[in-house]
Amino acid sequence: LDYRSFYPLYHRKIWLINQTFRIKNQFYTLRERRGTGSFGSVWASTTLDGRRAAVKVFNLRKLRRNINRLALINSFKAEVEMTSSMRNVTNHVVNIYGFDFDGRTKLAFIAMELGDQTLQDRVKELHRMHSQYIGSRMGDDDYISARERKNIWIQLVNIISELYQHNVVSDE
Repeated sequence: LDYRSFYPLYHRKIWLINQTFRIKNQFYTLRERRGTGSFGSVWASTTLDGRRAAVKVFNLRKLRRNINRLALINSFKAEVEMTSSMRNVTNHVVNIYGFDFDGRTKLAFIAMELGDQTLQDRVKELHRMHSQYIGSRMGDDDYISARERKNIWIQLVNIISELYQHNVVSDE
């Protein structure tokens, strides 16, 4: 007897695969889970016209009972607005296409641009490219050239600086 069959579908980790949700008057179908966290997950998705996007899904059912849901929703909206306003200042922040809540499933969504690669995937690609170009002169643990490493560090420092200026992170 499989006891899991008695649980509602939303308790299963894979229930979101190929589900379609409306986010700011656009329909997104969740295709592949890219990552998970405490309150939800990030999915590669497609719109009805075939555009790719990332969708963050927050499962509000997982919240502890003593958390004020209205305060959480207001905090969620403030985060979206802050991210959107940061996008106007720097190109180091992804574009947010929209956010929404589904009262039936108790899920919150943020739809945003989907990057082609993670940083880890980019580093692996650079390692492969440099290994092919340089061959045996490159050590096995040298993933990227000094110039590429410098460019990545500059981008990371700029991102942290922008986050600090917008009070997203503190210096503590």
